[in-house]
Amino acid sequence: MLRALISAVLFIALVGCSEQDISVNETAVEVSRPSTSTKTNGLLVRLMQDVIRFTDKSKQRNTDVPLKDLKDYIKNQKLAEKHSLVLLFVDKEADTGDMVEVMDIFKNAGIKDIHIAGGNR
Repeated sequence: MLRALISAVLFIALVGCSEQDISVNETAVEVSRPSTSTKTNGLLVRLMQDVIRFTDKSKQRNTDVPLKDLKDYIKNQKLAEKHSLVLLFVDKEADTGDMVEVMDIFKNAGIKDIHIAGGNR
């Protein structure tokens, strides 16, 4: 009888605990969106195998520049004065070393905000 009473009390206590609200603290990651727009001052660039393709959506044309001529092209076109960021698409066939070199060239030219995207499109 005592055993049955203890079992009943424990059962009621367990049921009571399981009905209580369990609070869960959720964590969130704060995301900051870029404040500049590629429509106004962004430069769209695609790194392909040994070639950089500059896309000018306003004129609907592409300009291909060999990697060896990239520094001169940026300087002659005054791209660092016209653009504050670069959106760099990197094709799968492109060399990783070329990607790092291209990023360095843009940074040395004065464009500090470089975003990278991968894949073939």
